Amino acid sequence: MKWRGNYRGGEIELEAPTRDELDKQLDEMQPSRVESDTQKSGAGALPSLSGNLGCYEAIRQALGAPWGRVEPRTMAELQQAFESNALFFGQGTLSGALTYLTKSGAIRRIDKGGKWAYILVANP
Repeated sequence: MKWRGNYRGGEIELEAPTRDELDKQLDEMQPSRVESDTQKSGAGALPSLSGNLGCYEAIRQALGAPWGRVEPRTMAELQQAFESNALFFGQGTLSGALTYLTKSGAIRRIDKGGKWAYILVANP
């Protein structure tokens, strides 16, 4: 029986003949440091967005929430956060809004593992 997960910034794989022995190996590790493959690392709780929001304001609220300040968020992560709040924006709408907010200086775009990720610019 095998188990694969993230541990201290890397990926590990444990192997044991029985489930009980695998559970023992996992218990010996620090539980707060172990994440299963089904969990998203660093995702935390998705933000709760309120009000009748357009795309620009939804982006600002999501990136301004603790979820958005922890780490830069990709367009896919933002779209997932919006859908969890019953906000549905097309890919073109979201992409255009992110480009506009980047060019206007409201957000910054950075590389995150080969994908663009966005952070809110702090007001001076």
